Amino acid sequence: MLSRYFVFILEVKNISGRIDFDDEKRQFTNLKDDNTIEVYTNPEDQVERHIRTIERIMRILNIHLPIVGAIVFSNTSTIIGQKPKRIPAFHLSGLNSHVNYLFNKYSNEVVTFEELTILKDYLLEILKRDNWKPNIDKNKLIKGAICEKCSNQSFMKYHFGRFVCDNCSVLSKDVLLESLLDYRLLFSPWISNNEFKEYFSISSAKTSYKLIKSLNLNFKGNNRSRIYYIPDNILSYKLK
Repeated sequence: MLSRYFVFILEVKNISGRIDFDDEKRQFTNLKDDNTIEVYTNPEDQVERHIRTIERIMRILNIHLPIVGAIVFSNTSTIIGQKPKRIPAFHLSGLNSHVNYLFNKYSNEVVTFEELTILKDYLLEILKRDNWKPNIDKNKLIKGAICEKCSNQSFMKYHFGRFVCDNCSVLSKDVLLESLLDYRLLFSPWISNNEFKEYFSISSAKTSYKLIKSLNLNFKGNNRSRIYYIPDNILSYKLK
């Protein structure tokens, strides 16, 4: 949590049973409901490691803010036994009052809004997320427009501006966008006219080109090398 008064780092745990902190041994134990005991990484060490990381970042940016931390237990049934000595630990229900306590303790604005924005932008810039990729055999996937109206998940063919189900003969326009979103998630956010044609089993390259062009997708490349970008908000597009 970033503010002009302080930076607040929370380590949130969802653990049931009784938990105990042992500062001397740097140990964090969990006595479960079945009387078994598990040992976890000490959340105090985790919070302090995060604090040191933010301190280094702020030194780089020449920004100086107090940094505080807390360990928050989200499971209301958790019994907090021996508490940590270095970092506050409490149930989620106590978070609001603790934040109010911090604003009372750190009541002076330390940085400008511009400096806070610089820190925020820098943290977002260095954030690295691993994109989830499905571990499946793509050759076994049913491609194209699949009918959601009938129970057989039948394939739908493009015919005079609409897709028609082979099984129940239902007509649909929106299935084009839904199928393109599936393509984005399972294959790639980029698709060529030839891939589009094969994916939807459209016999005519000219028809396929007119259809994909009508979507007004962003593209790169020219002529046969052109590929189109399928945005993650493709379902919000309006079909003609």
